[in-house]
Amino acid sequence: MIKSQEYRSKALECLESAPWVCDRSAKKALINMALCWLRLADMHDANRDPAEESDHVAAMRLAGLS
Repeated sequence: MIKSQEYRSKALECLESAPWVCDRSAKKALINMALCWLRLADMHDANRDPAEESDHVAAMRLAGLS
């Protein structure tokens, strides 16, 4: 899995957990953590090597996802 996808997956885990947490401060911390994971994913995407992007696109095509 590509790093930015891993980061987004972690963000989703945080957001899926938040509704089950009763403590408001813990819920807020999970939401803030999700935002941090998403920012990290965006930063990773912004700094990605164009050659890596090509490999990613090729892999998606081979998998039938594009």
